[in-house]
Amino acid sequence: PLNLVGCYFGFQREPMELPVKTNAIPREIPGYQLYKELLFALIPGIAPFCVMFVQLNYILNSIWQNSLFYMFGFLSVVFLMVIITCCQIGMSITYVRFTSMNYHWWWISFWSSASCGLYLMLYAVSYFMKMNAYQSGE
Repeated sequence: PLNLVGCYFGFQREPMELPVKTNAIPREIPGYQLYKELLFALIPGIAPFCVMFVQLNYILNSIWQNSLFYMFGFLSVVFLMVIITCCQIGMSITYVRFTSMNYHWWWISFWSSASCGLYLMLYAVSYFMKMNAYQSGE
């Protein structure tokens, strides 16, 4: 209901005039190499993974060793720290992209934070393989 009221009052006003003239032709983006794109996408995910590594190790130990996980307050704080770290990394990568006059920043900004999930998955799989080999006696 409030969005309808906002639309009504918004359409009653004069159109806003921009303080600068924009160009209809987009700027030419400098060329890029694939390895730089992969570095921008994969390397920043290490920082949030390092934030949650110790807590992740406790959680995986409690799952595989049938013990009780009881540090949910600390887990909440670590979760909040991971969210803040991912947001800061996404903003930093976006800033770096803007300073290089590249306005195609959307996916690199997303993948720089989402690569933390890739590292989490790789660690969980390696932990599973290690525990599986340990339990089978190899």
